[in-house]
Parts: sequence; C-alpha cells; structure tokens
Amino acid sequence: MMDEDLSVVDVTVSARDMEAAIKALQKGRKDPKYLEAFRQELESSPRSPRARGLMGLFIYAANHPGRRGGVEELLRESGMVHNALVGCLFEEKVRKLFLKKGVVLRRGFSVLVGVAATKKRRKFDLGSDNPPILVECKSHTWTQGGNMPSAKMTVWNEAMYYFHVAPAEFRKILFVFKHERAGQSLAAYYLRTHGHLVPNGVEVWELDTHADVATQLR
Repeated sequence: MMDEDLSVVDVTVSARDMEAAIKALQKGRKDPKYLEAFRQELESSPRSPRARGLMGLFIYAANHPGRRGGVEELLRESGMVHNALVGCLFEEKVRKLFLKKGVVLRRGFSVLVGVAATKKRRKFDLGSDNPPILVECKSHTWTQGGNMPSAKMTVWNEAMYYFHVAPAEFRKILFVFKHERAGQSLAAYYLRTHGHLVPNGVEVWELDTHADVATQLR
C-alpha cells in the first residue's frame, strides 16, 4: 500500500512530469523532486476534482507496480479518477499529433460564433489562425455494460453545432478516442446514428492511443 508521503498530488503538473512520476512510483522510488512539487500544489487546492483524481491515480499506480503503460492508460483502467484528467491527456496527444506535422495548435483557442449578426467568442479545445483550424477532442468510451453513453453524445452534437456557427474559413475537426464494442468504434456508431447532424466539411477522426494511429472516418 502507498505510504502517507506518496499520497500527495499535483494539480498543474505537466503530462511529461506525470509520466515520470508514475514511472518512479512503479519502480518503487520516492522521487523528492516530484513529491515536493505535488505537496506544494495540493496545499493550495486540496479539494479540487483534479487533486482527488490524481490521488486515486497515484494510489492505483503504487498498488500495481508491474503495470505497464502511460498515465492515460492508468487513468482509464483505475476507474477512480476525474474524467477531466483523461480528457486533458487525450487533448495533449492530439496536439502533439499536429505538432509532428508542423502545425502548432493553441489550447482554448477562441473565435467569434453566431447564427446571425450577433456574435460571441467561444473557446475550442485546440485551434490556430495560421493555418485556420478548430479542433474539438472527445475521449468518451462505451459504457461498462457496452452501451452507448447517450449523455455524452449530446456533447458531441453540441460540438457539431458550434462547428456549424464558427467562421467558414476554418478547417473543423472532431478528434475522438478510438474505443470499440463488438468490432464497432464509438465514432463509427456516432456517424451511423447521428451523421445527419454533422455539418458539411467537418472532419471526424479517431485516435488509437495504443498504436498512436489516427484515422479519418469522414
């Protein structure tokens, strides 16, 4: 079981530092550099969902010393952490995917949206002015019972609406975590059942984080 000194977490630590800390835990090391940073951050926000989620992650990692995989895999497997953490890490994977192609995307990229003359700024997960790109990232999965997460599909529909009312000159992309049930991915199921809500020109991609392969579905 994790001792008390390891029960400290970081609220703002980078994905790279999280990976390094997890590896240290898996090898049974107590790295003072990371532990001190975690302790300081936790003191400033001890009750935040991110803090509680990371607490669960580190406890899980410490109790599974032979478990291989990155932070995102541990987050999904443990079932004890906040969904925002999984989404944040998935978003970072997508950002790095574009970076490999020479495209620098900014987080929380905002543009004016609206159905008529009145416009209001709306932040997209990732975006860029040059080239003009808007990206929404969704890391949802089938439910544990193998059913469609209907509430989450509403979130995808909302993303399609905002793509529709965003400036036409932007390339618009929905990036989805690849998760299959009975040989069908959640993204493929969404296109089959909700494809009529996807605006013309909007691309739908899914990312297999294990194989690090992205595939365009539309």
